[in-house]
Amino acid sequence: MGKFLARYFGHSGRVDRKTMWVGLIALTIVFLVFQQILYALFGLGRIDFGSGDMTAASLSAASENFIRQIPTYGWLNLIILAGFAYPISALLFKRSHDLNKSGVLVIVALALTVFYYILMIFGFAYTSGEIMGIITPRPTLFSSAVQLISGLLGLYLFVTLGFFAGTSGSNLYGTDPKTN
Repeated sequence: MGKFLARYFGHSGRVDRKTMWVGLIALTIVFLVFQQILYALFGLGRIDFGSGDMTAASLSAASENFIRQIPTYGWLNLIILAGFAYPISALLFKRSHDLNKSGVLVIVALALTVFYYILMIFGFAYTSGEIMGIITPRPTLFSSAVQLISGLLGLYLFVTLGFFAGTSGSNLYGTDPKTN
């Protein structure tokens, strides 16, 4: 149990790729389950088209309802992230350490995610527009820029942490996890 707790609740040391992937997959599954439970409790994630017809008016009403719910999505995702940020960052920090890197990019990625949720909460992430008479949600230019930067950073972390071999032997952050 001590090794398990150290893996998910400590930021020092190193983990190999397999350990990171197994931990991230498990945390992701639990995260998604919590997210869907909260969405269901708050009535999010379903679209009501009224009578079932797909007219411009019913689609616009559904879009307007979604736009009104965006701050709630932001709050719920921020709450869930608050519970999962520490164990996720612990795994990613340790994986960064295995590559002899500090893990500062993990903090930047988490900060960008929190910032995007805050944009959602305060109504700066989406606006509404009209396409062929149907009101639709549109991301703002600023939130699109935040998502682009976050996505590029996430892709970089995915590739480097997920697929590059760690430093052989001891490094600045500890001993090789494959020899432990």
